[in-house]
Amino acid sequence: MYIAWYATNQTVERNAQIGWVSSTDHGKTWSQPQLVPETYGIDQRDPSLAADSHGKVYMVWKEKDPSSPQNQTMYSVLSGGSWSKPVRVNPDGQNQLNPTVQVDNATNVYVGWHTGGPYQWGGDPPGAYNGAQIWLAKFNGTWTAKQLTSSATNRFINLPANPMQSPSVQIAWVEGDSPHPYNIEFATLKF
Repeated sequence: MYIAWYATNQTVERNAQIGWVSSTDHGKTWSQPQLVPETYGIDQRDPSLAADSHGKVYMVWKEKDPSSPQNQTMYSVLSGGSWSKPVRVNPDGQNQLNPTVQVDNATNVYVGWHTGGPYQWGGDPPGAYNGAQIWLAKFNGTWTAKQLTSSATNRFINLPANPMQSPSVQIAWVEGDSPHPYNIEFATLKF
């Protein structure tokens, strides 16, 4: 069992870092908290975890690009007790936000996020997020990414809690301009 979160890095102002713990006894006891190293940029936020039937744990998060004000979606795998070096899922000039990860029964890894808007906000997403779009990437040896939506404002992609049945991918997302109304949308697609 694994849990990840982000919290303020006490040594660097305005910088969050992802921490994680594990439990081998169904949550009765937990390991000491550990941090995910910042090897790409700064300000790690919004971690998402998934695990496969072989014991690998996958994590994605957003991290600020070191050379711009944009966020990129980062990916790492926990195997044999240590995390792999984080990699960018889809390096582009878009501001990538709210990543989520899931694995299917064939151990393909799927990562979703939405683009657009400012670096961060509090409360209801501001109008600067209008026009945001949903992206999905699949890893089966190499990353393949594509934009799933192209009209209206679409954000906050969510993948199912249980492993998906390959090759179908179920997604849910929020559609609508700020400040309201919003619709919750659902689709099944083949990637």
